[in-house]
Amino acid sequence: MNTAHEKKIPSQPEVTHYFFRMGLQVKHVNAFYLFYQHENWLLSQSKPVKNWKAVAFRWVCSFEKARPIRKQPIYS
Repeated sequence: MNTAHEKKIPSQPEVTHYFFRMGLQVKHVNAFYLFYQHENWLLSQSKPVKNWKAVAFRWVCSFEKARPIRKQPIYS
């Protein structure tokens, strides 16, 4: 029986579909999915992930912000 407070753990195909809709690659799916699998789908302070799509969106935004300033390799 599902309650409003239970976490819904997505399958890897669900995550793949969501990431592909955002135009991302399999490597991004794998990084996100494996990280949260390892963390048992818990956020900081052991809070369960309640909305994995919101967490995924924040994940994507975080590496957009971390994009390097240089577009070329340092040693070219």
